[in-house]
Amino acid sequence: MMRRGLNFVAGRSSFRGLTSYAEKRAAKASDLTEFAEMRQAALFSEQLAAGACPPQASPSRIPLESVASRAEVRAALQAGMATFALHAEARVASALGEGFYTIGPCGEELLAAVGLVLRPDDAVALHYRHLATQIARHARPLVAGGHGAGTADPLARTGELAGLFLDRARGYTVSAADPVTGGAHCALGGGSHDFLVTSTLASQATPAVGRALAPGIMRQLGLKESCLLPPQGLSYCSLGDGSVNNAHFLSAANTAAYAAHRGFKCPVLFGISDNGLCISLSGHGWLQPFLDKVGLPVFRADGSDLASVFRATREAAAVVRRGKPGVVVFENMPRRFGHAATDRQSAYSTPAAVAAREACNPLGFACAAAVSEGLATWSELAGCWAEAQALALAAFERAALEPKLETLGVAGIVARNHATLPPHLGLSAGSSAGSQAAPSSSAASSQTVAGLERSALPSLAALRRDAEAVGGGGGKGDAAEGGVERRNVMRKHMTSCIEESLRERPNMVRGARQAQRGAARKEALRRLGRAPP
Repeated sequence: MMRRGLNFVAGRSSFRGLTSYAEKRAAKASDLTEFAEMRQAALFSEQLAAGACPPQASPSRIPLESVASRAEVRAALQAGMATFALHAEARVASALGEGFYTIGPCGEELLAAVGLVLRPDDAVALHYRHLATQIARHARPLVAGGHGAGTADPLARTGELAGLFLDRARGYTVSAADPVTGGAHCALGGGSHDFLVTSTLASQATPAVGRALAPGIMRQLGLKESCLLPPQGLSYCSLGDGSVNNAHFLSAANTAAYAAHRGFKCPVLFGISDNGLCISLSGHGWLQPFLDKVGLPVFRADGSDLASVFRATREAAAVVRRGKPGVVVFENMPRRFGHAATDRQSAYSTPAAVAAREACNPLGFACAAAVSEGLATWSELAGCWAEAQALALAAFERAALEPKLETLGVAGIVARNHATLPPHLGLSAGSSAGSQAAPSSSAASSQTVAGLERSALPSLAALRRDAEAVGGGGGKGDAAEGGVERRNVMRKHMTSCIEESLRERPNMVRGARQAQRGAARKEALRRLGRAPP
């Protein structure tokens, strides 16, 4: 257990006189050794050096090479080690006042297999704990070929991932140079087919279903534009077991099941990691009976067994690529170090339960299985782990020096995040909101908007004029028959947003209960430039 009262999150004032990340780390060295992550990282190093990682107590007995190539197994181990190393250093950075995101992926490292099963052009929206999937997906060029092929050796090429380590460290330190959010958040993504997830509420689930339905809808409407998903592509959306109780996931699962019932192709795959904890609330065994009611095929994997994760993901993906929605559940996954750095597990777990989760290392199980099957040696694995730790440290040292968005000032931050509105909405000439495009993350990092002054912000009067131009009345309401004023309710503004999006994007289609009937369908076709049948 961690020493009671150990400070995980430190302000920069705790390190007055110390300027570099390395200096701060050295000053706090004795405290860092007591962090659970650092203790377990040191133990993992010792076990790899001694060739003594304990095997899983009840493995699936599925040979790894029956479900993955040698290169894929080694790539999964590499991504798992990168995940562990980055997370451990993220907790260190938090204690040094240099890191600001500590939700932990440890215990779920074997989901790297998912990133290797998915294709580069599959659409992916990942739960914030599924870092291993993202790392494996972005490191995939190191693996030549797919299952049953490939001669590349990822374990010997970990150094080539230095850029990936740096980009992840930038996210943890909210550097303005972060290629994913530009310092506005810490999220998984960065690829052309990656979709950002910044919520714990499964809000990524419904858009994932929309992406899966898009090819069929485009064909039905005769649209010729290229579609995000290629033939046989799928839309993958991952979430935690607690998130299935949110309305976003209930709506998504229901829509997918309904599409399948109607015979529409909906190649969406929901990946659910079940660690038995919904932050601080026990899952109480609810996931199983819940999935029995969903009406989608469910594939199950032991999340602590690499071969099982490979097999279940491949089986699920094969079904979904034929146009059927599905669910793959990764069970038996420990949440090793709490939800985040501020999590006080003693408030809801016994010391024995916390210690058991901390000691359970699925990555160690996978290493033992790979060595036993002759797919890796202990010395190779020890070298890969040492290099991953070194790369993580170097990445955080550099990322900590990079500017944050705070260096842009208030006007710069607003300009960066304020989306430019279309000219047809007729914004007032006195407002700068419609004329100032949001700079990219690269622009933010080079501080091209550093010269913006507070006076560049639109005035309250200008914002009110814009609101009146767009919504009619700026919140006061519209005139109705008899001189009675109608209030501008939220529903009206939401409809205006949908209207704006449909007008700006010819290939956008709104899916709603009455969208294919009468006037609504004619209007949708009119906006697409097609006469109704």
